Amino acid sequence: MHTTKIIQINLMRSNAPTDLLQMIAYSLNVQVFVVQEPHIHKNHQILGIPSTWKYWLSGNGKTGVITTVDLSPILVGLKENAVAIKIAINAGPLTIISAYSAPPNHKHTMSESGQAGISEALQNIDSFLQNLGNEKIIIGADLNAHYIMW
Repeated sequence: MHTTKIIQINLMRSNAPTDLLQMIAYSLNVQVFVVQEPHIHKNHQILGIPSTWKYWLSGNGKTGVITTVDLSPILVGLKENAVAIKIAINAGPLTIISAYSAPPNHKHTMSESGQAGISEALQNIDSFLQNLGNEKIIIGADLNAHYIMW
């Protein structure tokens, strides 16, 4: 039985964590990375990953999915704050969704802009889920949902 390994990670728009992806992929045999805040060039290219890897980024470039091997992925859709692909696994089709919401303006309370960002990201996710029925789904998201009671 073949196992598909998937890791979710926030790359902090930085070279250092992005450079570690290749080492992580090979040492842990990871086939899919669900990433938030990738280090991208102005033309929406993720910097620092091997050219043989495939990737899809959201409209704002703040979230994406990277495949390290050929899984014959199909793009489900791109939204402003989310992206979704579909791959085939032993158990059937698997949809992988990556989403991101920018942090609210104030650390200790949820501002209106923070709520709007989370709401928009959740709406993007929901739009993908509407057409999937009972398919297997993995959602990796960094919603920056800070709450003072935590």
